[in-house]
Amino acid sequence: MAKAPFGCLGLGGMGSEIVRNLLSKGEVPAVYNRTRAKTEAMVQEGARGAYSLKEFVDALERPRIIWLMLTAGKPVDEAIFGGGSIRGRIDCPLGAR
Repeated sequence: MAKAPFGCLGLGGMGSEIVRNLLSKGEVPAVYNRTRAKTEAMVQEGARGAYSLKEFVDALERPRIIWLMLTAGKPVDEAIFGGGSIRGRIDCPLGAR
């Protein structure tokens, strides 16, 4: 399967609407959400689903473009810095100054 040009991490109200908008324009983003049912719902609408952060990042073509649509604080920290996070799997260094 071809890799997605970009992805959306977080499929709450805003994330899912961004994905729907992209799908309506003929784009097929990769999607991931901690709640599997939200990922499944977007897959049913045509998005490319991923069920782990590793699978999500691996589904993206380079340079990897990720929309992070998460609640500020712990969810963002876990996605970027936690175990199984996207850190070290993306194309720009995080925390570089």
